[in-house]
Amino acid sequence: MKILHIAEFGLRKTGVGTVIERLYNEQKLLGHNVRIATTSENLAYKHLEIFNVGNPKNFSLLLNNWTPDIVMFHSIWCVPYIKMAKMLKERNIPYAVMMHGANSLENYKKHKLKKWFANSLFFNKFMRDAATIVYLSKKEYENCVSKNINHDYDIIPNGCDIVDMDITAKTPNRPLHIIYLGRLVMHHKGLDFMLNALDILKEQNFSDAIFQFYGNENDVDIDIIKNRLKSLDGLASYEGPAYGRKKAEVFSKADAFILTSRYEGMPMGVLEALSYGVPCILTPGTNMAEDIAEAGAGWKTELDAHSIANTIVSAVSDLSHNYYKKCESAYKIAKMYDWKTIALQHVEVLNRLIGK
Repeated sequence: MKILHIAEFGLRKTGVGTVIERLYNEQKLLGHNVRIATTSENLAYKHLEIFNVGNPKNFSLLLNNWTPDIVMFHSIWCVPYIKMAKMLKERNIPYAVMMHGANSLENYKKHKLKKWFANSLFFNKFMRDAATIVYLSKKEYENCVSKNINHDYDIIPNGCDIVDMDITAKTPNRPLHIIYLGRLVMHHKGLDFMLNALDILKEQNFSDAIFQFYGNENDVDIDIIKNRLKSLDGLASYEGPAYGRKKAEVFSKADAFILTSRYEGMPMGVLEALSYGVPCILTPGTNMAEDIAEAGAGWKTELDAHSIANTIVSAVSDLSHNYYKKCESAYKIAKMYDWKTIALQHVEVLNRLIGK
């Protein structure tokens, strides 16, 4: 099968980019002919062969030289997608749309009027004409404002690479290390609530854990966050970006991972943390909080500073009594999201769509 993945790559690596890279590699290993295209200049994934289809002529040229059996668009609200979808329809090439959290109730609230016009004029039809809409979880589907636009949908989660490790060899830090690793975007990631929670813990003279923040130097709110962290007098610190070996080292030494997002599809940072046996503190907006809490692999907190602060205190207490049990549960649930299994699920869906 010839599969074309299309996204808007840019200056920095993102969760969507990581998903595409892993699907690309795993689907090739399964024997499929896979390519990636971008609607903007690719600066973050130069190690991959990515075709620039930022204008219709380039896209037409790609289709003429290499005609895919099916196309997977990643996320929405990318204007070039509209013309591309029309060209695919003219050639009878089916396409799917993987939402990645786009059009969630919380996401939609940001620039609501602008998004309403964009959907009404362009993207509702784009979604309606798709052979399927791919959601990362049942919760993402339920929280999507456009779920009734197209009743053909599939649920396929993101994946992770399972780290070969012995959980019993982990040694808890004293104080415990709770990490945040991801984009430093205040509103999206709920960092305003998280920082307010840390202020509360500081006032309570909390000292059983320290918080380490890892993110890119060119992230949107980096300066604001750095200044806030400095005011916490050692309770929390900014540790710079973490990629490759450094990221692996950060996860392997962490005792817990925290993500307080307002909205997500299925956050890659959580899956990576679990793959290292790191339990997670999560808000409902991550779409994973309930499942992780029920599996004993972490704790659910509400998107509220006092709730986050209280959950952190409870989590630290829990870890002091059940450290290895929590870590083992995290590692166990990660195995459900192995990339090889996820890539195969995508292939099965795409094969069905070609048959359709």
